[in-house]
Amino acid sequence: MLSTVVVATATALALNCTPDGTNDSDRKDWIPVFNGRDLEGWTVKISGHDVNVNFANTFRVEAGVLSVRYDGYGHFDDQFGHLCYNQPFSQYKISMEYRFVGEQ
Repeated sequence: MLSTVVVATATALALNCTPDGTNDSDRKDWIPVFNGRDLEGWTVKISGHDVNVNFANTFRVEAGVLSVRYDGYGHFDDQFGHLCYNQPFSQYKISMEYRFVGEQ
């Protein structure tokens, strides 16, 4: 059983660009892309599964934190997962905090 967990804080996933995709180098405000409640605005893709099938509840939002967990997998079998934000940006800076917890 895999127990690796990646956690990103809710307030950290944000982009520094304008909604139309242009970048103003003097602009200092951040656009949050994670609401801290659910995966609204994101597309889940896990290898070997259809788009938006969150196999084994791999991507979770718990207490305002986005977690990636593999505890529901019997075998990993190269079932890599991806989260894609639904709005395209042409230029961005992303800020996030993450940590690995559990047995590595």
